Amino acid sequence: GMPASYSGLDLSPDGKQVAAERVEGNGSDIWIIEASGNRTSRWTFDPSQQISSPVWSPDGTRIVFSSLRSGKWGLYRKLSTGAGNEELLLELGIPAAPVSWSADARFILYVLTDPKSKRDVWALPTTGDRKPFPVLNTPFNEERAQMSPDGKWIAYQAGQGERNEIYVESFPPGSGKWQISNNGGQLPRWRRDGKELFYMDGAINFRRAVSAGINTSGAKIEFSPPQRLFEIGRFEDAPLGPSNHYAVSADGQRILLPRVETQINSEFANIPLTVVLNWPAALKK
Repeated sequence: GMPASYSGLDLSPDGKQVAAERVEGNGSDIWIIEASGNRTSRWTFDPSQQISSPVWSPDGTRIVFSSLRSGKWGLYRKLSTGAGNEELLLELGIPAAPVSWSADARFILYVLTDPKSKRDVWALPTTGDRKPFPVLNTPFNEERAQMSPDGKWIAYQAGQGERNEIYVESFPPGSGKWQISNNGGQLPRWRRDGKELFYMDGAINFRRAVSAGINTSGAKIEFSPPQRLFEIGRFEDAPLGPSNHYAVSADGQRILLPRVETQINSEFANIPLTVVLNWPAALKK
């Protein structure tokens, strides 16, 4: 059969572990990989349930993920150690995948694939009545939403068809919206202090990492012109579902990617960023 590949991933808050979606055949499971590369351990055990889109809780103790079981999509939560049972948080009739967990732990953002309004972003409160509410739902695709570290903003990609741009909007929405990218953009990720926003530009299959300095401290968003960092080539075999396909270290100095084919373009070699290519060696069978 096809070799296994890694797709969606998320870095633990302490930077020591990666939760990665491992795709084999028509199914997927989540594995935990030590960031040092020394150990890989399976975290879920039934690829037929399409287990994907891992997102760490802000305290690192839990992971939320999506799974298709008996024809229903659900958001599930489980201890990151792998101990104990999975807890069903929300069950839905249409595809759903978590994308971001707010730093105060109060909201889990997830993407719904709605036949009527395409991809939309919803929020699931983790306390109180836990009644989900729509955050971004227009006739366009809105997806891959990432809550800012201070919980006041959402960065996301939106568009029609192939072309997406990156936007930052207030959370809850209604107090302002800014377009950050101008040459296409997808997959936004915040630096831990909220002062830098990373994303990927370029065509669907070939991407550059881009970074924009950002100031979210006032009522308005201020940002510097986006700077291209380096070419990352194709995401190998990554099914372009709603998962987060890379992660950024807390200090913004490292970007973690699934295996990529191309080496870094030499003109970007002086940038103080290490792209971890083929990380870690343990991923190789």
